[in-house]
Amino acid sequence: KYIVIEDSWGSNIGQFDDRRLLSEEFIKTRCTGGLFFLPYTPPSPIHHVFTQTLKRGDTGEEVLLLQNALKQLKFFPDMATTKFYGAITEQAVNKFQLAYKDEILTPLGLNAPTGRFGNATMKKLNSLI
Repeated sequence: KYIVIEDSWGSNIGQFDDRRLLSEEFIKTRCTGGLFFLPYTPPSPIHHVFTQTLKRGDTGEEVLLLQNALKQLKFFPDMATTKFYGAITEQAVNKFQLAYKDEILTPLGLNAPTGRFGNATMKKLNSLI
């Protein structure tokens, strides 16, 4: 078993961008007494209308709802969500934008995803959830 930790102080940190993989055994031997494990509970289905644009570095409930919506649609990795729009969220938005590029990117004259949760991306996500 491994635990994925997303750092919040920037990108290009470590081997996996801003993510760390730590084995459960490592944590249990190094963090005795200071750490305990909680069971993972998948989020409830998202029924939310997004109205706020979001980008990397943003924080708050809207980010958490976005992550859970992307997870519900299988674009966000199967890991705990946070209220921080970091590299993992940006990558999930990129995947979503590419999956629906004809409706999100092409009308804006874009060939590559932006990673930004803007109006076109928001409109498509709202239509799916």
